[in-house]
Amino acid sequence: MKIPDIGAERVVEDPVHGGIPVTGTEHSLIQLPLFTRLHRVRQNSMAYMTYPGALTSRFGHVLGSMFIGSKIATQVLRKMNEDDFGALFPALDVDRDVETLIKSVRLACLFHDAGHGPFSHASEDVMASLLSEEEKRERPCRYLATSQQYTSIFRTS
Repeated sequence: MKIPDIGAERVVEDPVHGGIPVTGTEHSLIQLPLFTRLHRVRQNSMAYMTYPGALTSRFGHVLGSMFIGSKIATQVLRKMNEDDFGALFPALDVDRDVETLIKSVRLACLFHDAGHGPFSHASEDVMASLLSEEEKRERPCRYLATSQQYTSIFRTS
């Protein structure tokens, strides 16, 4: 299957993956507070106290995840024939929706850790005890759906 160009407009340099191409939408998103705060959240919690080199941030992690997720999706789709695509994604059109599918995987990877609190997973129980079950489910989705910063990016892309 032919893989369309995702329209990357910039490259973010990464110490693990080298240059990570990002689209205009992705670049706009990573400039917003939800993502810029991830520079200060450690990927490996307090492991750096024992392993001084374990300094990866959640920001670097989500960018790397987006890069690897994109590579996996692209490779799987490249090896897939149109009949298999239709069987796996019956609601999608192979000629029209492959680019959207790849971009969706990239955004899912980018957002997968966006809500992490301080100390990564080590603080989840404490954070969870402060919210009701409804707040745990709805607060992040409501915020993204109503925030002008996010909705304006998605409307223009």
